[in-house]
Amino acid sequence: MRVRRDFALAWELIAQVDALGLKLATPQGGITWQDRGSAGTTLDLIFLSDTLNEGVLECCVAHEADMASDHFPVATKINISIPVRLRERRSWRNVDPQLLQDCQKLEYHRSFTD
Repeated sequence: MRVRRDFALAWELIAQVDALGLKLATPQGGITWQDRGSAGTTLDLIFLSDTLNEGVLECCVAHEADMASDHFPVATKINISIPVRLRERRSWRNVDPQLLQDCQKLEYHRSFTD
């Protein structure tokens, strides 16, 4: 029976979302699917982690991006900050010339057995 199979898939989705700790970001009542003559329903869902969910700026049906489909696109904007690693750079202009010459005179051994 198709209805039982659909419910089983729905419960499987709920279990997966719960196991991954995801939260629903799609606003309640937003119609994301509408067939001719129907009132419409929410089929397209956005699930996010707690961290991403905290940064949600906007999550809404984007009617302006509709391409004549029975599904309406959902626009999600998230404020995230990506850490930038600063690369250490050498400043050869600021090198002490005497210290550089002294370092060039140092002896070093390739291994402790030499």
